[in-house]
Amino acid sequence: MLRLESRILFLFVGLSAFCLAGCRPAGRAYSWLQYHNINMHLVRSTMTMWAGDGSEDARKYMDSAVLPGVYEMDGITVRYPEGCAATAEEVARAFADTANDVAREMGIDWSFHLEIRLVRVPGSVKGLKYSVPLRRNRRLVFPVFLNEKGEVRADWAPTVAHEMTEASMIAPRDRHKMVLADTYGGPVCINAETRWFRDGVSNRAADVLGARLFLERYQPRFAGYAELNTTREAVLNWCNCEDQPNYYSAATALIREGELSAGDSAIARMMTGIAGEYVPGGRAVRRAFSSVTGKELPGYLRTYTTPWLGAEFTDTRPDSDNHPLILPGNEVVISSVHPATPAARWKMQPGDVIESFNNVQVCSAGQLDHLIAKCAAGEMVMIFIRRGNNVAALRVKLISRPRDMRRFTQLSLYVPGTVARRFCGEAPGVR
Repeated sequence: MLRLESRILFLFVGLSAFCLAGCRPAGRAYSWLQYHNINMHLVRSTMTMWAGDGSEDARKYMDSAVLPGVYEMDGITVRYPEGCAATAEEVARAFADTANDVAREMGIDWSFHLEIRLVRVPGSVKGLKYSVPLRRNRRLVFPVFLNEKGEVRADWAPTVAHEMTEASMIAPRDRHKMVLADTYGGPVCINAETRWFRDGVSNRAADVLGARLFLERYQPRFAGYAELNTTREAVLNWCNCEDQPNYYSAATALIREGELSAGDSAIARMMTGIAGEYVPGGRAVRRAFSSVTGKELPGYLRTYTTPWLGAEFTDTRPDSDNHPLILPGNEVVISSVHPATPAARWKMQPGDVIESFNNVQVCSAGQLDHLIAKCAAGEMVMIFIRRGNNVAALRVKLISRPRDMRRFTQLSLYVPGTVARRFCGEAPGVR
């Protein structure tokens, strides 16, 4: 995440105000200042990343680490402790291949030299936080943490790919490939800034790296699964400015929507469109999105619908939470069921195990969220559910998630039969 700390520059603030007011010459000057910011030091730009609750400073472990080994590949340097040469090579190769994919498929060149330091951390650490400034030498140093067995931790390495991609979008070597950094980082609607676009694209880069480092190791037949736990519900809440419950998932889901509607080259085409604009800001992003997908962004968000089953899910393995890994031995269990929904009409209950969704084996709650998000409201899906020793095959019609959940819940409690028949139809349920 990019954090901008102002040094109270009157000119910079004045140009920003003109840019927000729609003055094209001032906007062009603003983008020029943004591009030259690293050398001019007008605003200090810091990349901040964290994992878990972010309770401990990562530099504490970096400063005490002894890293005698060095491995280099395609402009990426990996420093590693004794006994981790194979891990260093694997990490360097994964980052190098990801950089090539980001350049080829997204049109974004990593504009900074990357130095990675493999650092061991105790398993008792619940969260880490790390900040690094963008400097004129274009060199970024990031830690990648290892567990006590010397394996790369899944909650950190993909974030490094995210930060490298975002830094290369707000400070590229080629000024014409820049996407403006935001001066305000508060809770504003999704269509009012460029931040959602940068984060969504950067998360896609994190997906690619995560698939290379982790997914093939755990489940080879799902090696092509490289999406985060994206749900359209997050986009629906975010575009309505309802507390932005999941900022990163919302941004990633919208980028994923662009790819689903316009093909795998959607990001690269949007980047080309932004580069052709006079001011590479929020308006340029909206025009690029519309030209590539054929959908006008504000109107698209107002009519956005979320396919919904009406049940909440959880993983039986605690380490399955908050990352997209498909882990062996994990089961996806229904934790709650909303009344007057497809899940309720089919008599699903907390404790039921979801075995497959549309003929795809379900291995994590995040994967199931992704599978549901790829469907459409009104679509019929096939779900296999296990309750005890019994397995049932259910053909369920997804509904649109209500925009006003409170009103929907009230109606379902007072007139559940009417609401259920209207949205879900008749269903025999699980026995």
